Amino acid sequence: MRKVVFLIAIILFIIPFFWVKPGFVDLGGDAGRLYFLDPLTVAKNLYDHQSLAWASAYAILPYELALAVLKKVVGSATTMIAIDRGLQLSLAFYSIYLIVNTLLSPAKQIRSFRDTCAAIVSGIVYVGFVSSSGWALSLETHSQIFLNPLIFYLLLRYCLTSNFIFAVCILLLTLIYSGNFSFSGMPQLAAFYPHAIGFLLIFITRFIRRPVPWRNLFILGILFVGLHAYHIVPTAASLLDKSTFTHSYVFGSQSIQESGVHYFDVNHETLGKISTPLFAPARSPQNLLILFVPMVIFLGLMRSPSVLGEVTGIFFAVTLFLVSANITKIGVGLYQKLFYIPGFMMFRSFNDKWYYVFAFFYVLLFACSFASVIKNRKTWIVAALSLFIIGSTIYRIFPFLQGKAIDVPHYQSKNVSPIFSIDPNLMDTLSVVRTLPEGKILTLPLTFPYYQIAYGKEGGAYVGGSLIISLTGREDYSGFWRFGNYAQKMFDAIHDEDIHTILEILSTLHVRYIFYNSDSRIMDNFPDYPYIYPGLMYSSKDQLPAIRDQAAYAAFLAKFPLKKVYEKGVYSLYEIEYVNPPVFTSSFEVPTQEKQYFTVGRGISIVTAGIMIVLSVWELIWRKYKKK
Repeated sequence: MRKVVFLIAIILFIIPFFWVKPGFVDLGGDAGRLYFLDPLTVAKNLYDHQSLAWASAYAILPYELALAVLKKVVGSATTMIAIDRGLQLSLAFYSIYLIVNTLLSPAKQIRSFRDTCAAIVSGIVYVGFVSSSGWALSLETHSQIFLNPLIFYLLLRYCLTSNFIFAVCILLLTLIYSGNFSFSGMPQLAAFYPHAIGFLLIFITRFIRRPVPWRNLFILGILFVGLHAYHIVPTAASLLDKSTFTHSYVFGSQSIQESGVHYFDVNHETLGKISTPLFAPARSPQNLLILFVPMVIFLGLMRSPSVLGEVTGIFFAVTLFLVSANITKIGVGLYQKLFYIPGFMMFRSFNDKWYYVFAFFYVLLFACSFASVIKNRKTWIVAALSLFIIGSTIYRIFPFLQGKAIDVPHYQSKNVSPIFSIDPNLMDTLSVVRTLPEGKILTLPLTFPYYQIAYGKEGGAYVGGSLIISLTGREDYSGFWRFGNYAQKMFDAIHDEDIHTILEILSTLHVRYIFYNSDSRIMDNFPDYPYIYPGLMYSSKDQLPAIRDQAAYAAFLAKFPLKKVYEKGVYSLYEIEYVNPPVFTSSFEVPTQEKQYFTVGRGISIVTAGIMIVLSVWELIWRKYKKK
């Protein structure tokens, strides 16, 4: 059976290589996965210009450095994305397989045919409902689809064996995917690990009947904090400093009320549909086949519920409440009050933030129930039921296996694909941007919140964070939110076509150049978002005639004192000729104090890494000596 397991894992790894043609990529979204194009450049710009983001954004540096090594080997961004997705799918399946095998028969070295079947089927089922928002999103947000179950399995093995090598594997994984354990990844971290560790401790004490290895867990915790100190220290300092935005956002009563309580009140009925997590992703008649999962759970609990199944069911029920947040009026009222706890605001998008821990316990409950259903059944019946569940799951997710899930048109666009090949003219223009003298850049057309749109060479488009910041290291203003306190003032000035005020704002912000994309498609094929941002009272299209379309932009720019610096295809660079030129200073000055926090944290991380290496070598030597 092991050969079958490895074959399934290999097939899942290979599948993403057929989703995108050679030379094509998909990079957009909030995550802004531009690091697949040039990981070292993006990492350097992030390190140099940290003042643009949360202090914890340092955490993504190890992942980008790992991608830089991968890029040296494979070269192609297309292949790198396929490898990344292939690893996530295959390891998601394999991790669940290992967990279920261990939970069902923890004391056995050789697994029974029935337990192995239950583990394989559970792994396939898990891959089948990994996201309430669609499969593609699961592959692009925090890598939770595989990382959570894999770390849970390694932690389980570490508790059972006290082998420090498992702890090293956990630490290395968390280091590479440090973004999952940073400030930005806190919702996912706080959602999954308290529940998972609580379940783990119950399993060890109640079912394995062993004492909890608190000393080992304490050592692991200390090493984890030390290894991640390079981003934990700056984040902690930012949280404790009352003058920072981070502190006011997390602890401020206004942000708790507006971003937490009010957001929940408005959205809990829409987002809190119980059917969504239970039957997701439910977007076609095929997905009715997922009914077999709750049917198996029901039959297993009715037939002969195991104590493990009952305990798992409790965790499942708790996470179902958290992922739905709309169960009874009393439940809604309780959930609303939780937002007054500082930090709970991170769960305002509860349907997404709690889904991965819910999916984890959902599949474990399924595994326990399926094992109960096939218990004492004939081998051919076990095989037939297993193949039936696997077949129905594969048929249901067949569009995903074909790659259709990642080719969903951009939000509110005219069927514009997110898959594209890079326009050489764009890359040439960005190369010129790197060579420009001091001064910041205004990126046009302006959007909400701070996105940039660029069409590919053969159709498809990038919609995401600024290409200029990530790939050139130059600070730019690509959307109204980037203007900060000047956003409304800039909006009003453009509305009134007040050129003097606009130049005054740009001069104050040290903007010297304009990067202009004159491609008509980026406005004609995106009639609403991101030019009109949902939920805002004002927008950049319906209320700003001066920049309604590319013809309006051309006429508007003609009123400015500009000198063309470079042009290639639809991309142009202009220098603003001020009447009273401002003194342009270096962009991105990172606060000295923040640099000091990062330096202290980095030193702690390096020392911890050295300690980890010494402990690993000692573990290997000791185990080798013990065998002799």
